Amino acid sequence: MQGAYHLKSGTNQIWVPAYHTLRELLIQEAHDSNFLSHYGIDKTANLLGHHYNWPDPSTDVQRYVTSCAMCQRMKSSLLRPPGLLQPLEPPCNYLV
Repeated sequence: MQGAYHLKSGTNQIWVPAYHTLRELLIQEAHDSNFLSHYGIDKTANLLGHHYNWPDPSTDVQRYVTSCAMCQRMKSSLLRPPGLLQPLEPPCNYLV
């Protein structure tokens, strides 16, 4: 892909053109890498931002991370854990 990318002027970031597959590969490498262990949206976007740039990368990162099957299985729930079971009092009037 010669000529498909170039350095953004004034930075050391590579400007990534609108090739969806190239952007997805970069996000996949930053997110799924064995060394990075499935970081969340913000950390993945920050890691990519050190080296790459394109219009609104955080939206692409968010779409990828929220569709990651491993992250969906492993993420912690925001709900409170259920409490202990409490015994119920029997009704006052028994139906016989």
